[in-house]
Amino acid sequence: MRILMLLLAALRAAPAAAQHARPSRPLTWRVAYPPGALTDALARAVSGRLLPALGQPIVVENRPGAGTLRTSGARVD
Repeated sequence: MRILMLLLAALRAAPAAAQHARPSRPLTWRVAYPPGALTDALARAVSGRLLPALGQPIVVENRPGAGTLRTSGARVD
């Protein structure tokens, strides 16, 4: 029984081991307000601080309009 449990645990861990630890391209951070707004400045400041931790640049993309609902339909890449 113990061997079966170890085998099942190993099979569950196999897909996780095959994934990349970090993304292979820059991340996109969509901000729902125009450039120059406080949220834009904060997003750019935070993205600069996250660069060393993530190892990938973060592109801040401003999408103002439609009462901030425009960014909610973002696709997952």
